[in-house]
Amino acid sequence: MRKPIISLTAFALLFGAGACVAQDTLWTRFLDLGDNTQIVSARCQGTDLFLGGAFLPTGSSNGLTYAARYSGTGDSLWVATSGLDTFEMGGELVVGPDLSPYLWVRPGESQHGVLVKFDADGETLWSKVCPGIPSAVLAADTLSNCYLFGARGDSLWFGRFDVSGNQTLDKTLSLGPSHETGPACIASDQGLVAGASIFDTTMTAVLVRLSGSGDTLWTRQYSESLAVFFAALAPGPVNTVYAVGTDVTGLKLLKFDSGGDTVWTTVLPQSGLATDVAVDASGNCYVAYSGKQDDFNLDKYGPDGEFLGTGHAAMPDIETPASVTLGSDGFPVVAGVAVDTSAGNFTQGFIVKFSGTPGWVLEPEVKRPAGPWRLVGTVSDGTRLDWQIGAAGEYRFSVFDPVGRYKCGRRAEFAAGRHSLALPGLCAGVYLVRIETDGAVHTGKFVVRK
Repeated sequence: MRKPIISLTAFALLFGAGACVAQDTLWTRFLDLGDNTQIVSARCQGTDLFLGGAFLPTGSSNGLTYAARYSGTGDSLWVATSGLDTFEMGGELVVGPDLSPYLWVRPGESQHGVLVKFDADGETLWSKVCPGIPSAVLAADTLSNCYLFGARGDSLWFGRFDVSGNQTLDKTLSLGPSHETGPACIASDQGLVAGASIFDTTMTAVLVRLSGSGDTLWTRQYSESLAVFFAALAPGPVNTVYAVGTDVTGLKLLKFDSGGDTVWTTVLPQSGLATDVAVDASGNCYVAYSGKQDDFNLDKYGPDGEFLGTGHAAMPDIETPASVTLGSDGFPVVAGVAVDTSAGNFTQGFIVKFSGTPGWVLEPEVKRPAGPWRLVGTVSDGTRLDWQIGAAGEYRFSVFDPVGRYKCGRRAEFAAGRHSLALPGLCAGVYLVRIETDGAVHTGKFVVRK
């Protein structure tokens, strides 16, 4: 059932005329469908953006799930509810090349889920009940078939529906005494890759690879030192798969080859909870995660796992990202939940489209430092330098030009997290930064582009 947007507040309206908008972003939108609006998933198809989530209509006790579509310039095209007329949870959504999204709905506390298919204009086409599957993650292939991955009893479950609602796969797979399902994605050859955790005497992560016809090609179980749980998966070039995982020490970004072998791992900063990852055609990947401060982070890594830089959105409230996705224009979009602390912790969805490589990614040779700090990014006009520190303390930051002349600096007590230093209108070029704390000295460099 199609439903118009109840309230859509643009970024400029929220901050007022003449507000300073972060140059890392192209646009920001806020989605308010009622009380406690949540964005669970975001998927690009072409340049358009599709969202799935849940909300509580104002004055109602019946939660509803929804699907939504936006243009690549941030215009709202439609919002549609499932039409099941019951208390609903869920909101996982995928969309194929037919631009007709699938939405996963769980009616109340029932032990079955419902897959709802919309057309490209937001009208409901059909819905299918999946008995014994209370929750599932979704993936869509190039033929717009929808794959579902969940748990049925103590077994992993794989399902698939075509665009007409015909179920073409219903498969269970048991790998151990009990499982916890994780994410799933469609590889470049259109096979499904799914992540799960196996519970025995310990908890270990596993990947399962299915062919396009649903045959199990391989399963790979990994040691605790590599990962115990996968939080997100994304397909890379040539059947590679990128994953955000956790082990006993914290967060990692991992790359696997077509056979499930580890290509490389990169330790992620311990600044919050990683939520999603997206990969472009060149193998660069974007990782979204919540931060220790109120803002969220979007880091970019190269095909070999090298840190390239961080995008910054400069939003006023507390944001938790749920999903990151890439459109055909190559620009990353992050969607999630924003809490308005000035309005009694009112919750609404947020969508931020970043500008991509120009303006916020550091030069490739600028790696993530091994010390207690790291550069976060530079605004392209050279007016601000951002950095992030892992521990509170007294820090002295000094900026020098390439021949060693002092340009600006700051010395103060700083809390852990992200900070900014105003720059005196530096010309384009490479600059050095010196950071001193507790008798230790760390140096780095950054680039100003005009």
